[in-house]
Amino acid sequence: PLIDRWFVPLLRNPHEALTTSRVKLFASMGIGAYSSGRKGPAGGADGSQQLPDDDVGARCVLVKEKWTRVLEFMCEDMFCDVNLVEDHPELYSYLGNKLWTALYPLLREALLLPLIPADIADISDTSTMVPLLELEDTWLELGLITTDALFIKDSIRSLLQTYVSKRRRDLLTVVASVLASDDANTVVVGGDGPVTAILCDYAGKGKDGKKSGGKKNAASGLFGSGGSLDGDNEDDSGTLSFPRCSISVHAQTLAEFAHETIGFTDTEDATAAALYFHAVRDAFALYRCLVPWHSRAGADLLASPKRVFVLYNDCNYICHHLAGLGFRQRARHWPPPMKASATLVDVIASYRALAKTVLTPLLSRLREQVRHSLGSAPSLWMHPQWLATPEARARIDYEDAERTLSLATGIIVQTAQASGLHLPRPTHLKVLGMLCDIVFECVAQRLEEVQDLGDSDARAISRLVSPAVALQDRFLYDDSAALGATASHLARRMRAPVAKYAGQWERLQTQITRLQDMSDHSL
Repeated sequence: PLIDRWFVPLLRNPHEALTTSRVKLFASMGIGAYSSGRKGPAGGADGSQQLPDDDVGARCVLVKEKWTRVLEFMCEDMFCDVNLVEDHPELYSYLGNKLWTALYPLLREALLLPLIPADIADISDTSTMVPLLELEDTWLELGLITTDALFIKDSIRSLLQTYVSKRRRDLLTVVASVLASDDANTVVVGGDGPVTAILCDYAGKGKDGKKSGGKKNAASGLFGSGGSLDGDNEDDSGTLSFPRCSISVHAQTLAEFAHETIGFTDTEDATAAALYFHAVRDAFALYRCLVPWHSRAGADLLASPKRVFVLYNDCNYICHHLAGLGFRQRARHWPPPMKASATLVDVIASYRALAKTVLTPLLSRLREQVRHSLGSAPSLWMHPQWLATPEARARIDYEDAERTLSLATGIIVQTAQASGLHLPRPTHLKVLGMLCDIVFECVAQRLEEVQDLGDSDARAISRLVSPAVALQDRFLYDDSAALGATASHLARRMRAPVAKYAGQWERLQTQITRLQDMSDHSL
């Protein structure tokens, strides 16, 4: 009751009137709306003035005055018949320590942290904190606390650490507000595309880094300077490349924050370094809490392949930075305990799991959609013996059957357009091959069941399966060596080996060749 009814209301509204009334039989104290002597918003019965909320220094003075009056009322009126200092000092001290331990976090959050300057060069000026020190001294003089509970004095004595704690909170607040925003914009990173400043020069130097004398290169890799960022180009230059893909602005902001904040750990104060380090870890935890599901439910996320692909890239991009973020700073001025144990590598597993959790349901849903399209009437591509006999082929409406197959391939084409734009090329080809395998296997099974065909039937079936064969064109991609060229027409179109990503392609090709042998027309 003392905290909720007296100290906290005065901390929140120190300008409220506070009056004391004493008669022979009892004494009472009124606060705020319960005070009969309140004069209105312009001033209180005790002469206090209404203050703006941003005048923290004046609020400290008022809080100190009001809390001191409450403490004096407790000593003089609530315990008027007992000399607690002489008769029951341990009980009095126990009560005061309980109150002070509960009130200090509130006092620190409301008054102490706002008084800490934003510029670290100004933290030596503690004049505005004098009222808080006087308030703590009052508790000490009244015997309510002991010398080992001087929390305010300890915080001011270690002001650098308090400053870092406040800055950590402010930084994480900004990061949380950015991550919680519904910003669907993306940016291309890695490969030969635009390289952001966060893919900067690290402690390790590659071959080109040695030649450039350690200067930053526009294509700096994560563990070296001057190395290629293309996921398909590997050399022994000491660089760790990241494939070209699209990531969200959220992930880019998080990486920039992590690189900037980890640089603040370059300090001789071990506690300050640890606070900044844990701010980075907390920021990565915030991403997992806020970004994947903050704007729509997980089931709705599956309806947007682009969002899933970008989120999958975000997880891998963050893992890419986590792999070397701590090691880059370790060799500098970290205190020995941090050098021995501080790392961010352990966070990678949670992001790998998040990437799998996001991508796997989407791929399962797409596989089911393709299978459902192939097995639906009027063409039953998933049913055995559908094309095996002349009698069965006579009942087929080839236009409807081709339309059904085109519906299944259309799902794959639509997915390939999104994955080709956003996913790294190797991942895009794996996703494409996994979906194409369903169609290739189904069509190959039906063609294997066909034995004797005339020339006209062979041509009809060749036209029927043409949408499946056309899926091989989805394995075309632009040569990465030309992507960085100013003239985009110089980019060469390359075809990835279809059989490498779709294991049923060769099986289908065998059946297509057999159809060609039965017909005078090529496919």
